Amino acid sequence: SLPIRDIRISDLDLTLTGEADGRFAAGMPYPLYCWASASPSPHGIFVRHGRGIRLHDTQVRWDRASGPWQSAVRAEFVENLDLDSLVASQAPGSTAAAVHVSDIHGLSLRHCNVGLPQCDNVT
Repeated sequence: SLPIRDIRISDLDLTLTGEADGRFAAGMPYPLYCWASASPSPHGIFVRHGRGIRLHDTQVRWDRASGPWQSAVRAEFVENLDLDSLVASQAPGSTAAAVHVSDIHGLSLRHCNVGLPQCDNVT
């Protein structure tokens, strides 16, 4: 499979609302893990198998969101991930980091307000 490439998102103000519950997971198409990692718990922005991904001047907000929401931004198996001027927090009631990246080759975090990101296997 080919990774998504050269995606640039700028000036995004994403507000997530509502409840994510079992009905959410039941409505997800096969293969579920392509969108929601190893579990049906949703993330605000999710990227898997990408190259040259940049979020610039982006904010992820939670407005009356409830249920098993997880990270505002989750990225896995990405080469050259650039997060610049990102503002995000963990979902209400979640123990997940606001930003969780894993298996990343080339990570740049600049001018971000995300608390302490969780970074696994970053080179």
